[in-house]
Amino acid sequence: MKTLLCSALATGTALFSINSLAQAPVAQPVDPSAFIDQFESTFGKFEGYRRSGAKGVCAVGEFVGTADARALSSASVFSGKAIPVVARFSVGGANPKAPDNTKSQRNLALQFDLPNGEQWQMGNISAPIFGASSPQQFFGLVASRQPDPATKQADPAKVKAFNDANPEVLLLGKHFASQPVPASFGSINYWGVHGYGFVNAKGVTQYGKWILNRLLAYRD
Repeated sequence: MKTLLCSALATGTALFSINSLAQAPVAQPVDPSAFIDQFESTFGKFEGYRRSGAKGVCAVGEFVGTADARALSSASVFSGKAIPVVARFSVGGANPKAPDNTKSQRNLALQFDLPNGEQWQMGNISAPIFGASSPQQFFGLVASRQPDPATKQADPAKVKAFNDANPEVLLLGKHFASQPVPASFGSINYWGVHGYGFVNAKGVTQYGKWILNRLLAYRD
């Protein structure tokens, strides 16, 4: 398996697995510009960097779908052929100088360059759960942490009020607190942030999420 490295472990032939999900209603998204503005208000603005996952490194590699994946989906990405992939590993948060030795979120963004100009882009994080259950709740979570201009700190009363009304937003932090500091980007699992409907050759749909098991790097 050939893999080019760019300051990070890249994916060689990756394993693909699915967790079954119940189909849930789709929430209406928050305006993207409002999200960016709120991220800047809460976490600060760092010119020249992403507003989330600011500290990261890139890699290129290949993805080969397994036979089990092909039984679940007829999508071209699971053809069994090597698919070129561009990956970006990052530390969660907006700080481009975030420390690497913290029990915090790690991200894996993937771009699959498929035949006939088709392209997939997807986000994955180092936890089986996300910090919010809907765009609206995520927006509220970030807004509740916005620093007070006088103290430069989040208002404890606003944080507590939001947490009390949305206790599930604390699950992600509890998960990371229970885990060791990652040894590397390639030593941990990544779960898809979103669920998908995987349709096989018979037209049967199975809802699930991506799981990329501990990634390994290979050199020629």
